[in-house]
Amino acid sequence: MTRDDVVKLYEEQIGAQVGEVVLVGDFDPEAVTKQLEGLFTGWKSSVPFARIPRSVIAGVKGNRETIQTPDKENAIYLAGLMFEMKDTDPDYPAMSLGDYVLGSSGFTSRLMDRLRQKEGWSYGAGSQLTVNSQDKVGVFMAYAICNPNVIEKVDKAAIEEISKAIKEGVSEDELKAAQKGYLEEMKVERGSDSTLAGMLQRGLYLGRTMQYYADLEKQITGLDVKGVNQALARHLNAGRLVIVRAGDFKK
Repeated sequence: MTRDDVVKLYEEQIGAQVGEVVLVGDFDPEAVTKQLEGLFTGWKSSVPFARIPRSVIAGVKGNRETIQTPDKENAIYLAGLMFEMKDTDPDYPAMSLGDYVLGSSGFTSRLMDRLRQKEGWSYGAGSQLTVNSQDKVGVFMAYAICNPNVIEKVDKAAIEEISKAIKEGVSEDELKAAQKGYLEEMKVERGSDSTLAGMLQRGLYLGRTMQYYADLEKQITGLDVKGVNQALARHLNAGRLVIVRAGDFKK
């Protein structure tokens, strides 16, 4: 890289003719609008804006890869897969709750409970679900941090928990606790100015209002065990997981 490369990037690609501005807090709307207009007026790029669409990469088979990272105290475990889904699809709320039970609810999640609370192998473990708003691209990922000496045990246990969620689903008690916790988290997040600004900015870009989140909450509230379990079985497949383990396994 050279300085000329960076200058060329700014001159061709970077500009302010397309975008959204959101402000949340105690400010004077008129004054700040004038200031922003003064900063951004005339700042245009020579390349017109074009969104880069995403798609699920087809034909990826489940596999394992081990990466040696010498002198690292901890090992990292990641397992993931892609599937077709948008955040407006009928299965999205159910998948969100299923992921919440499996790994994204913190210490109450199955992965954290198994790998840290019960077995004591992992310092931190969980999962996350990322679903695109414009393209049918969903990504599920499970993760764990552990001592390199127990990576095989962590690997086996994580797959067992994911497989169990796919085959047996969640229980009625887990569903009720997940609904309560998930909705409470959404409420708390909206109390953060930075998070709220991000939600509003995303809404401006997508052409959606906060009604989207109100509808999502209703869908979450109305879910039953059957719907969540069917969604998990429909979109997750333990045999398709791409697994990467990185650590100092030779020590």
